[in-house]
Amino acid sequence: MGSMDINKIILQLLNDKSGKEDYRQLESWKEETAENVKWLEDMHAVWPLESEMGSYQQFDSQKGWRKIMRPKGNRVLKMAALGAAFILLATATVYYLFIRETPLSEFQSTDDPVNVALMDDSQIWLNTQTRLKVENDFAEVRLVSLSGEAYFNIAKDARPFRVMLEPDVFVEVLGTSFNIDHSGNGLAVQVYSGRVAVHVLDRDVILEKGDGLKEINGNYVKFRFNDRNTLSYVSQSLVFEDTPLDKVLKDIGRHYKIEFIMGQSVLLPDCVFSSTMINQSLSEVLNELEKIFQLSYTKHENRIVIDKVKC
Repeated sequence: MGSMDINKIILQLLNDKSGKEDYRQLESWKEETAENVKWLEDMHAVWPLESEMGSYQQFDSQKGWRKIMRPKGNRVLKMAALGAAFILLATATVYYLFIRETPLSEFQSTDDPVNVALMDDSQIWLNTQTRLKVENDFAEVRLVSLSGEAYFNIAKDARPFRVMLEPDVFVEVLGTSFNIDHSGNGLAVQVYSGRVAVHVLDRDVILEKGDGLKEINGNYVKFRFNDRNTLSYVSQSLVFEDTPLDKVLKDIGRHYKIEFIMGQSVLLPDCVFSSTMINQSLSEVLNELEKIFQLSYTKHENRIVIDKVKC
């Protein structure tokens, strides 16, 4: 059974629109290999903030998951419920290069995100053009270094987990999930669960869930964030709900590594935009904007010059 077929069946079960044949196919698929069951478990790490996906909770997803994970015969699947946040992933076919780490390994992503499983069961998603290096054997301190951007879901452990960014700049945790962007535009850290200490300017800045820290002109500013598209490179989705057009273009530009520029005498109107874009190409996204905002543009390598736009 193809991945798209199983995604459709899972979505039918979550929406309570499935039949006996859907359930039979799902059970057969789970029994094919242990990797199929492991796939369901691994997807949970992609969506650490279930609360931010509330707009998709339009049905009793827990009832659907009870059907999906229902034991058959004497076989009992021991697995935590993944929650409504999996709905987006169930409708999209998202693939990552998955690597199991060994001591003193080094990983480099190029044009696609890379998922790395560390020896302590921590999961790391490297955004494009990012390098991660394991610096020790995790005996006392779990030490890695990062250049670029990555999302970390760190396994709880008595040993501290430290991410070195520069000789005197690092992030240290015990068990939590957070995003680090150290790709050349100044340091930015956002915490999605747990507690993080960011060591900068010879002092520790403590960040709780929902806190962010951003470097601006050599200074560090602590702030609260609520931006679901920061992790678009992990989920391969962009979500907008009455979002101002300037923020829409900023998020699209960040996701696809492009820059939007207004043409001569073109002013960006005060428009809002609502849409969910799952696993779409840049061309598909631009086509949607063309239809809604009468957008016309000229593309020059990694820059898009907007020649016309209307609400």
